Amino acid sequence: MTLRSQSNAEAIFKKRDADKASFVWKHPACKKTPLRVIISGGGPVGLLLANQLKELFGLNVSVAVFEGRWKQAGGEIVWKSEEDGNKRRSQVITLQSRPLAMLPPALKEALLPEGGYSEVWPHGKDSPFEYGRPWNIRIVDIEDRLLEYAKKQGVQLIPEWFNPGKTDLINCDILAICEGRRSQTLHHFKNEFGEADVSPYSLQGVQVEDKILGLKVKTTLKCPETVLFSIIQNRFLLNTNDNGYGYLNMRLSPEESEEFQHTTTLRATRLWPRILDGLKLFGIDENDLLAISCFSISMDHRSRFSTILHWAPSDHPTYGFLLGDTANAIHFWPGRGLNQGILSAMSLALCLKERWKIGKSLREADFSKHEGIMHMLQHRHKSRAWYAMAHRNGGNVQPISNSIAMGLKKKDIKRAELLDALLERSTQMLSRLKGRLPELPSPETIKKRLELLSDETLHVLVLSKAWDTQWSGGPEVDLAIFYPNHK
Repeated sequence: MTLRSQSNAEAIFKKRDADKASFVWKHPACKKTPLRVIISGGGPVGLLLANQLKELFGLNVSVAVFEGRWKQAGGEIVWKSEEDGNKRRSQVITLQSRPLAMLPPALKEALLPEGGYSEVWPHGKDSPFEYGRPWNIRIVDIEDRLLEYAKKQGVQLIPEWFNPGKTDLINCDILAICEGRRSQTLHHFKNEFGEADVSPYSLQGVQVEDKILGLKVKTTLKCPETVLFSIIQNRFLLNTNDNGYGYLNMRLSPEESEEFQHTTTLRATRLWPRILDGLKLFGIDENDLLAISCFSISMDHRSRFSTILHWAPSDHPTYGFLLGDTANAIHFWPGRGLNQGILSAMSLALCLKERWKIGKSLREADFSKHEGIMHMLQHRHKSRAWYAMAHRNGGNVQPISNSIAMGLKKKDIKRAELLDALLERSTQMLSRLKGRLPELPSPETIKKRLELLSDETLHVLVLSKAWDTQWSGGPEVDLAIFYPNHK
């Protein structure tokens, strides 16, 4: 059992500040000065941006990616292992099909090779029938595939943390910051980008924060069943691949979070039987609970995503951009976090393709379209995620974690009424999923599964409510509208 803390990150950042950057531009063999791009952060968003720029510009772009979780081994750049102090991310995430349809075919094939993904979730606005169902992939597989493709593309890979205080930006046109929500590069340039505002995602003046248990598991339950049992409530969320491996996420009440942080023997706590009920709901044997971690999720609002970072020479400034979680850290429950990151990287790449010409100086106005798209992505995906953090209860808006706490405290529970409420909710969800998912579970199967749970868990599931699809649904941000030449 591990509790994710910030201490390791702080140590890494202190080391980063002490290191001396050894970066030297390696320009491609082109006749005139190429577009020069530094990408800080070699995760999925940074690598996808690097690869798409190489696809779009070829020899007319020089791209360097900094990533401290890489190392040099056997003459090539590889990911550091756990022995090197780098714990790779094995979480399964969901990629929507429509945004990826705009990627260059070779890049899309590298990201989604045949047999390299699973189809779990149903068709929707961002994964319509013409593009296929969403794709479930482990983050580690995305990172490995994009890194290998970047090597073939001739991207300059720097196995060290980007140090904004010790890297000369005078010859850099673009600095794309893709380091995640605790970006030290963003902290360095906080005056240029401005501070984020937490008030839009606060209640009674307090920022809403969810504490989540990440339970690494293996299940034999069929995908349509895992989808249904996930969306009829907001206590548990399971995301897996075809072989059943993935993470069961469990939202905690404030009291449970406090208990978890201060316990040394989880099996002796009141939380343990509640965890077991979550396993039962998704057909997971206790022996298939492989690991437990805990993490926090909150959101804030940014006023700008692009700015000038360096004015020398005055006619050729360096522009900075926030992408991915550095720009918009989103609550993952609705499953759009990496999708908005991919869209942000694609938007910047396409905007540069549209506006940059050899020998031409870029202006802030050249990025108006991209800046607008970033604000659209923030509004669309954070408004959706807000409905996964807070809901209406008796005319008031309150955190879902408070509803979970209420369900755990109330004792006068009528089991039959709770079962009926969840079965009715399941029937409504089945009608919405019909035609969008194959092999939907029968009402009898659903009832048998729910009957395995304690009265307390049933009560929590009822009060946590189903996923809010009425207010969080609607149109999606479609890049093809803004960049029709790249459909």
